[in-house]
Amino acid sequence: MKESRSNNGYLGQDDAVLHFGPGSHTTVDVVVASVDGSTATQTNVAACQIITITGSDWTQRFHLTINNGSVDGNYISGPFVNISANPPPVSHVFDRWTGDTDKITDVKKAKITVSMSAADVLITVTYKADVPVYQWGVVKLDLEVSNSFEVHYQEDLVWKTFNGPAETLIISGFWNGSNIWKICISPSEISTWNYSTSSSDPGLVINGSFSCVRSITL
Repeated sequence: MKESRSNNGYLGQDDAVLHFGPGSHTTVDVVVASVDGSTATQTNVAACQIITITGSDWTQRFHLTINNGSVDGNYISGPFVNISANPPPVSHVFDRWTGDTDKITDVKKAKITVSMSAADVLITVTYKADVPVYQWGVVKLDLEVSNSFEVHYQEDLVWKTFNGPAETLIISGFWNGSNIWKICISPSEISTWNYSTSSSDPGLVINGSFSCVRSITL
């Protein structure tokens, strides 16, 4: 809890801006208590923004919904919010953003800025097919953690299960620098492979599939 006073000692006054560090949390519940005993509560307030409280404006929060992207949240009208697309499934690449695209800077970039207006915003990431996955080729998956760790490489964070028609592989991911983890597989069977991850970090939990085709002999 923090408080701001209009008088604090002789010729003193607290800063009207109160700063809070939510740690690894991306959203928080905020309760504002006034000297008259009244309180106002707002739930699921997104981190990394400045909230201006002026009377009834406190209750005006608009929801940003992101399908296949970074965390949703409630925002006041006016601020710019930085968001990013989730890593694409295997054999796919980022294509574009769809939905309320008049609120974003560039529909063809995976990392964008959303301008929040006095209305809810819904945007969706779409992907398109990439090059095929060949038998005995290397499939690489990039995953981005959502929590903070002091030493990433000491954390055994993610395992992925690959299910082929006659073979199941369980592979551990590895830290690739910054907040990126990788998982690599060389599919042995020509068929559709389904995969799913297990992790304590929500950013590393994904599901998907890819089709493995016969290698081309030249």
